[in-house]
Amino acid sequence: MQEGNVGIQGPELLQKGKSINFEEQTRSNHMYTTVLKQFAAAALVLSLAMSASFAAGMDFFHGTWDEAVEEAQKEGKFIFVDCYTTWCGPCKKMAKQVFPRDEVGAFMNKNFINVKVDMEKGEGPTLKGKWGVSAYPTMIFFNSAGEEVHRFKGARKVADFLTEARKGIMDVNQLAEFDEKYEGGERNPAFLYKYANMLKMAGSNRAEMILDEYMNTQSGEEKFTRDNMDLILDFADDLNSNSFKVLQDNKDKFVEVYSAEKINGLIQQTAYGSLQKAIDAKDANLMKTIKSAVKSADPDKGEEKNYQLDIAYYKGIEDWNNYAKTAVKYLKKYESKNASYLNNLAWDFFQHVDNAKMLKKAEQWAKLSTEIDDQHFNNDTYANLLFKNGKDAEAILVAEKAITIAKYEKRDFSATQKLLDEILTN
Repeated sequence: MQEGNVGIQGPELLQKGKSINFEEQTRSNHMYTTVLKQFAAAALVLSLAMSASFAAGMDFFHGTWDEAVEEAQKEGKFIFVDCYTTWCGPCKKMAKQVFPRDEVGAFMNKNFINVKVDMEKGEGPTLKGKWGVSAYPTMIFFNSAGEEVHRFKGARKVADFLTEARKGIMDVNQLAEFDEKYEGGERNPAFLYKYANMLKMAGSNRAEMILDEYMNTQSGEEKFTRDNMDLILDFADDLNSNSFKVLQDNKDKFVEVYSAEKINGLIQQTAYGSLQKAIDAKDANLMKTIKSAVKSADPDKGEEKNYQLDIAYYKGIEDWNNYAKTAVKYLKKYESKNASYLNNLAWDFFQHVDNAKMLKKAEQWAKLSTEIDDQHFNNDTYANLLFKNGKDAEAILVAEKAITIAKYEKRDFSATQKLLDEILTN
C-alpha cells in the first residue's frame, strides 16, 4: 500500500523528518491513488530540495499585526496576510498545497513578511472588521507602512497565486512608464537594471532579454558588483538561462560573496525545479543537464541524488523497466532506513513489476520497512508482495497483522481485508 500520509522521500537526505502530505487520499491497495500518481515525482523533488540547504515553503511571522508592520519597515519588505479560519476548506488547501512549495517560499520570503491571521481568534475579529474581510481565504497585500495595495479572495494554484503576489509589489503604472521609455529608445544601464527587475517581478517573459541587454553594458569586473550578482541570482532559476550559465561559469566569485552552501543549494534547487519539465517532455538530455548540475553542486552526495532523480524520472514517464533496474541498483549501493521510502518503492514494484527476481527484492524492502517502523501501510505492502510471490501462508499472517494494527489505530483496512479474503479463497 502506498503510504497515504507520507511523501516519497530521499533516504538520508530529508532533514528533521520532513515529508510531503497529501490531502484526503484514499488508502486503497488495488487502485493507484490518482493524487499520488500525479504528485509522487514532485514529492521526491521537494524532498531532495529540502536537503539542498534551502528552506522549503513560506516562512510565517509569529507576532502581532503591529509587530509585523515594524518588522516589514525594518527589513524593507511588503506584508502578505492570509486571512483564514480553521473550518475553511480552501484555506486548508492553500496551507497544504501552495504555501509549502519551494518556488512560493523563494518569492514570498524574499519580498514579504508573511502573516497568518485566524479571523476568529486573538486580534483576528478586530482586523476582520478593520480590513472588511467577508470571505475565506482572503489574501491581502500591504506596503511596509501597513497600507493595503492589493487583495484577492479564494484559493489559487501555485502559478496563479504568484501572479497575484506580484501584483502586491508591482506599481503597474510605473511599469507601463518603463515600457514606454524602453520602446522610445531608453537604454541607460541604471534604467535597464531596474526595468529587468520590474519585469522579473511581474513574471514577464521579456525579463531575461532585458537583463541580457543590461549585462552587455557591464564590462569585466563590473559584471560582478554585489548588485549585479544579486540580480543574476534572482534570474538563475532556469537551467537554460544565461544567468544560470554565468553563475556556473563564475561559481567561485559567487561562493566568495554568498557562501558555498547558498550557491550550491541554489544550483540544486534550479536543477530539481526542471525535473517535472523533463518528465513532461520525456527529455533525457535535460535529465543529463539536471544530474550534471546536481553532481557539480554536491560532489559528495551527487551520485546518490542522481540515482534518486533517475528513479523519479522513470516513475514520472512510467518506464517501469528502467525504474526497477535503477531502484535495485540504488538500494544495493546506498542503504536506506527510511520506512516510507522503502515501502513506496516496494509498492511500485508490486503494481508494475513482474520479474520474479526483482519482486523478491521488493519483498525484502517491504519487510525491512516493517522492521524499521511497524505500520498498517507497510505490512499491507509486505502481505501483497508475499502473496504475489506465492507465499500464501506468510501473506495471511502479515495481512492479519496489518488489520490488527489498523483496527487499533482506527484506520480503514477494507483493502487489506479484501486481500486476505482473496488469499484464503485462493
